[in-house]
Amino acid sequence: MILTRAEVAELTGRKTRAGQIEVLKRYGVHHLVAGDGWPRVLDAWLVSVLPEPPEPKPVRPHQWMSKEWRNWIRTRQQIVSAAPRAVPYTTDEHIYALIDGNEIIYIGRSHDVEYRWHRHRVMGRRFDRVWVLTGFPDACVDLMEAMYIHGLEPVENTLIPLRPDCIPSDVHLPSLFNEGEP
Repeated sequence: MILTRAEVAELTGRKTRAGQIEVLKRYGVHHLVAGDGWPRVLDAWLVSVLPEPPEPKPVRPHQWMSKEWRNWIRTRQQIVSAAPRAVPYTTDEHIYALIDGNEIIYIGRSHDVEYRWHRHRVMGRRFDRVWVLTGFPDACVDLMEAMYIHGLEPVENTLIPLRPDCIPSDVHLPSLFNEGEP
């Protein structure tokens, strides 16, 4: 397959024909120049030139949580005040809160918040807003959900076991989520 102009521009970091050709030559990427002056690159030619991408390091949830968990804490007041009336679209794994008035009634996790929102409505849960937290590693979503449930104690959740080695022993989650202080 021949790369598109946009793909060649992304590969080289250049927008002009001359700039793209210069970068391709500098890095030894085999290419042809078409009649219109734009370089043409076959994706098969890139395999021999570009290094293999490094293997992603596996995320170890407990190590990540021991360093990063405080960055992902939002207080009850922050959640309630930031929750939009419309459901945000996201396909990332995320934590969500169902809010009725000023009360957080349920904490859950999903890839498809809109679908879960409708399922909660069908199940009879009453809420007027949904808050979503996303951007953390998928491997940590179980721990994040458990932390939010333990910290916020929503009326329609049951507690999920939380490993004691995830959070420092001097931290009291309900205090942290309610006042922002450990």
